[in-house]
Amino acid sequence: SSGINAEYGVLECSWKEMEGAVDSAENLDDIIDAHKKFVSTVSERLMLDEDHRMVMVKLYSVFSHAINFIAVYDEASDVLKRHEIVKRDRELKIRTNTDQGGWGTNAATEEAGRAEDMKFKETLSRLSQNFNTIRGGFATSLEDLLAALSKEQDDTVKFLSLRIDFNEFYRGQLKVK
Repeated sequence: SSGINAEYGVLECSWKEMEGAVDSAENLDDIIDAHKKFVSTVSERLMLDEDHRMVMVKLYSVFSHAINFIAVYDEASDVLKRHEIVKRDRELKIRTNTDQGGWGTNAATEEAGRAEDMKFKETLSRLSQNFNTIRGGFATSLEDLLAALSKEQDDTVKFLSLRIDFNEFYRGQLKVK
């Protein structure tokens, strides 16, 4: 939301400046110059120019880790839901067999249950490793981003590090200076 507001603010203000320049233009060259200034200002303020390339690369890396986290989270959620359904079905079969006067389970269903549980544990282990890998990558990317922001000449861009880490939570967790 704040990103959208920032982009809107940049575009709106820059557009108003360009409109004023176009309205007072005396010839086509003045209009072209106003447009070039608009594109340059928007590119700079939205960090789309070459001067901010390194920050944008670092920011992209942080966002990539966030997107990967969401994918692993969604997979983990699906795995847990499926496992809960399998567990409930197993319990229902045991209850049904018992209610019908038979044994609740047999060797084949016990073995199938153990195999399913083993598969579930292996999947959880893999997902846990994925979460840890993403967490480490995110921390490194965020550390790199905050370091890159601290080296920026533009005060507006430098201020972005304060907005990201306003309570210095990450600074306490990471090796950022």
